[in-house]
Amino acid sequence: MKTELVFFDSLHQSKNGTFRGLVAFVLLLSISALWFYITYNAIYKSSMQSLNPNFRSIRSWISYIIIYVLLCSALAVQLPSSCNNALVYGLLVGLVVFGITNFVFVSLMKDYSITTAIIDTLFGIVMCGIVSLCVYYISKKVGWYSNSF
Repeated sequence: MKTELVFFDSLHQSKNGTFRGLVAFVLLLSISALWFYITYNAIYKSSMQSLNPNFRSIRSWISYIIIYVLLCSALAVQLPSSCNNALVYGLLVGLVVFGITNFVFVSLMKDYSITTAIIDTLFGIVMCGIVSLCVYYISKKVGWYSNSF
């Protein structure tokens, strides 16, 4: 399987990549917020209780925005040739980003369970795959992949 990445070396590519990134950003935030809202008590609460997180602080919101800008950037630079390529690339991005993040949490935080890490990593893999597919379909329909080079 082969895919291309574009690093916005022209105004046209920059504009299209920004639109793809915006679609990915909105989808990532929406899906994550919904997932976290639905599953917080069942999955995350016990692992995060000792951290006493402040989800309403400016510092937290700035961190969330930076994380999701970086994540949507990783998904937006791809120029897949098929929905299969888009899906596999998104799944791989999710595996790498969420796998590293969750297992760093396991190694640094006493109460962050391996079960939580595995569930959150699986969620991240699926979410990034879905977002990558959505970006592919929307971008293809709107023409954000055309005339790329």
